[in-house]
Amino acid sequence: METTILSMEGLSGLPSVDEMLSYVQEHRKANDPVFALQIHKQVTAYGLEARTELGNYLVPIFVQCGRMNDALQVFHKLAFRKEYTWTSLIQGYVQSGNGKAALDLLPKMWEDNVSPSHYTYLALVKACSAMGDLARAKEVHAEIVQEGFEVDTFVSNALIDMYAKCSSLEEAYDVFEGLSSVDIVSWNTLIAGYADNLFAEKAFRCQEQMQTQGFQPDELTYLSCLKACSTIGAIEKGQELHYQIVRRELDQYPFICNGLIDMYVKCGYLKEALGVFDDMLDPDVVAWTSIMAGFIEHSLGDEVIACLERMLIEQVLPNEVTYIYALKACSIAKKAVQGQELHSEIVKRGFELDCMVGSSVVDMYAKCSLLMEAQKTFDQLPVQDTVSWNAIISAYVEAGLGRQGLENFEKLQSKGLSPNASTFACVLRGCGTIGAVNEGLKLHGHVVEVGFDSLLAVGHSIVYFYSKCGWLTEALEEFSKLLPIEDVQIWNSLISGLVKYEDCEKALFLFACMQEQGLLPDNGTFSTILKACGKTSTLEFGRRLHSQIRSSRSFDSVMGIALIDMYSRCGVVVDKHLVHHQVSTMDIVEWSAIITSYARLGETDLVLTALEEMRENGLCPNEITFLSVLSTCAHAGFLEQGQKYYDCMRKEFGIAPTMKHYNCMLDLFIRAGQIDNAMLILEEMPMQDHASWAILFGAYTDLGNEKVA
Repeated sequence: METTILSMEGLSGLPSVDEMLSYVQEHRKANDPVFALQIHKQVTAYGLEARTELGNYLVPIFVQCGRMNDALQVFHKLAFRKEYTWTSLIQGYVQSGNGKAALDLLPKMWEDNVSPSHYTYLALVKACSAMGDLARAKEVHAEIVQEGFEVDTFVSNALIDMYAKCSSLEEAYDVFEGLSSVDIVSWNTLIAGYADNLFAEKAFRCQEQMQTQGFQPDELTYLSCLKACSTIGAIEKGQELHYQIVRRELDQYPFICNGLIDMYVKCGYLKEALGVFDDMLDPDVVAWTSIMAGFIEHSLGDEVIACLERMLIEQVLPNEVTYIYALKACSIAKKAVQGQELHSEIVKRGFELDCMVGSSVVDMYAKCSLLMEAQKTFDQLPVQDTVSWNAIISAYVEAGLGRQGLENFEKLQSKGLSPNASTFACVLRGCGTIGAVNEGLKLHGHVVEVGFDSLLAVGHSIVYFYSKCGWLTEALEEFSKLLPIEDVQIWNSLISGLVKYEDCEKALFLFACMQEQGLLPDNGTFSTILKACGKTSTLEFGRRLHSQIRSSRSFDSVMGIALIDMYSRCGVVVDKHLVHHQVSTMDIVEWSAIITSYARLGETDLVLTALEEMRENGLCPNEITFLSVLSTCAHAGFLEQGQKYYDCMRKEFGIAPTMKHYNCMLDLFIRAGQIDNAMLILEEMPMQDHASWAILFGAYTDLGNEKVA
């Protein structure tokens, strides 16, 4: 640049327009903003700014350097503007993402009596593509035909791409069919259009037709077809393409390998994706990130973190997407410490300014139960868009704080932002969690108004809301609108609501319908249906379910606890090995479930034996264990056993009764009609709460002693 200035200064006297023009032409491709400003300064100093020849060159120079304001300043001073000046300004608007401004220049160009070139139309077509504006796209196309530019192969191929980007594949195909001569770019553009718009089979047929007409697929053809395989899980077609790619030695291109990795990951073939990755000589950030996506898909959070560490060792710099996956991995594995370290690294590298990354940090803290950090991160985001608001709303809703979720929803709207489908889905779940019926009904009405109720995720949240609030008729009605439903979680939401509100027969019927549809229940389904079996004492169905759980390999300690609860409610004593094969490794939750089941059946000896065995295995029953046992005894009317466990808790295990334990004993004595003993418990309590007096008052009333009460 120093040389440039010196050579400019070396121009003897006042330079002529030709000298200056020659100099500008010589350096215009440098794309150097410093040079652009320097040349502009010199032109202005010599009073040559308004000279048409120089001004028409200066505008493209400024556009190429990304200095649109300077380009416009020169442009507006020109008395006569050439076609390439107009075109460069249009291109500048397109490159800066302002397609509307680019399109608005076309009529002004005609008013200036300047005819657009095929370069102008290429830029305008690109503007329509970026905007996805089909109406404007058709207007530009009509003008191209009118001006005779549709015969230009470059323009026609751009038109195919434009219609594909506007999701109008019929028009794209019509342009393709109207081509006088088709080249490989034409085929690739059409195939890419089908792949991008999820018409995978049409993309495959297009590739076959292309080959029958003598065109060999190139790297871009394969890339689009691999993408098509990803969208529909066409693994066999993907493997066939992989074979062709290797045979033609196209796997030397990193972007082809990245396409293969992405295809295998999205088809669920992680092993094959890793095989392609390991064969790459120098995997780039896209390859690493694609592999991380595969690990995320398989809930392998630790592998994602290990991937990030390897990346850094191999000096591959992560990008925004890499960090988003790494944060998601911390969320899955509940790695709060690693998540915080990752957050520090993100801040250090300046990625916290990215809205998606910032929202992912908020989500990570929320999933790790660090709500204060989630809120703090959200408050520090430079831009709070709908995505980041969704993250903080979701954080509160998932933590069971639906009221705070609703408050944030109101704040989002007060900022002038529009809630999207994800926002409504999340807030509706929040209403269900806290039983906010009125707010939920209003939200449902608004969702119907904007047409989001037809979306599966929103429909699921509507079912969840009504199910949680006990509006089962409405829940069933909304559920039926979504049929056929392949998402097990939607079935679970409705079944769970039916069981919670004691309509277990309907829940069992729905479970049967779900299986008839060929859907595989998950652990959530099994545990809810086991609860239904327990509530209705449907032992035979419960046993069949037990057998199904074994064969589905869904068995874990949580499922074991659900089975024990079901069997005990059906009056069957089961062995503790049903919960855990290794008694020595059982935790306090598992032991508590077993002990409670024994207490429910009045098996005092088994309860006491289990308590002792639990102690022998290094675990001490806690307040919750005994609370569960005492509550069970109170509801079953086991007076003698309840007294024994109460004494055991205090004397054998040294656990001081809490208010809840006292209230259980109050309830136990009152149910047995022993009001005097209940009064003794009341006197023993360090303080009485409303619940204690309510229990006692209810007892006197039931016994006809209203006056005493």
